[in-house]
Amino acid sequence: MGYSELSQSLEYETALLEKLLFKLEEERLLVANERHHYLGEANFEIQAVSGEIKHAELRRAIASSEVCDFLEIDSMAPLSEIISATPEPWKSVFAEQRSQMLLVTARIAKAQNEINSLLAQRIALVEDVLNLIDSSGTTNLYGRNGRRSKEATISLLDGLL
Repeated sequence: MGYSELSQSLEYETALLEKLLFKLEEERLLVANERHHYLGEANFEIQAVSGEIKHAELRRAIASSEVCDFLEIDSMAPLSEIISATPEPWKSVFAEQRSQMLLVTARIAKAQNEINSLLAQRIALVEDVLNLIDSSGTTNLYGRNGRRSKEATISLLDGLL
């Protein structure tokens, strides 16, 4: 029948999504704490989990197809449609698993947005610094005597120093 196999594949995929969320949180903390030298390793781990998720999705698709064949619905039916056609107690089990997956994926999207925001802030800071440096490699903020030049403006960089 395949109900058990589908349930197991959903549980496994949800666990992998949780693992991805954890890896994204690690990456967010690295970016927030300016530990950029570890970002390559963090990205590698995220890619590894993403690969595992792709395999889990394939496993779920096979299990879903078997359940769909048994229920005599389209073999490409989304999980919500499978849930509607499934009898109890599996209907409740699948509905709960789907809710968990949706919750985790929403948290993943939020984590990714936070990382993107932090990276955008870091990029803006770098751009500000680069804009302060003229073509000769000197800044416009300070004169040769080390004092602030008259035309200098307070910048984000000064606030950080």
